[in-house]
Amino acid sequence: MDTLAEKLNANGIRAEVLNHDSWSALAPQLIDEYRRGQKGPIVLIGHSLGADVLFQLAERLDGDGVPVRLVVTFDPTNSYAVPKNVDYLLNLFQLNGFGRRVAAAPGFKGELTNMDLTGDKSIDHTSIDKSPALHDLVVAKIMTVTSLSAQKRKAPSRKQH
Repeated sequence: MDTLAEKLNANGIRAEVLNHDSWSALAPQLIDEYRRGQKGPIVLIGHSLGADVLFQLAERLDGDGVPVRLVVTFDPTNSYAVPKNVDYLLNLFQLNGFGRRVAAAPGFKGELTNMDLTGDKSIDHTSIDKSPALHDLVVAKIMTVTSLSAQKRKAPSRKQH
């Protein structure tokens, strides 16, 4: 994940790597930032147990009305449902080890992609998050969905109260 974070930072996307145990401390921080008006797109990426906790984190954010633009999971160890506050979920997994498909939770209206990489013998559970080709795919996806966010922010706002 460190190499992917370096690539993201090199592309002008602020990224930091955290341990999967820190999600419960991250949630209040993201909620507070959102409430203080920092409404930039939230992108969450995790591998293995780190992928698993992203579903808990996204659900926690959903409970406080915080949208998540993109979640990328590398080989989550269990099957989960994507909460309704997630716009895009890209699940990269292999069925020959720990990886699992994910599904949409009730109310989810976003884009869900389960990419089964079982046939790719060049990667396994311990290396899937280090694949340069998958890093390029993730960087491109982030650039696409965050540029869509920027376009939406520039468009005239139509809010109803």
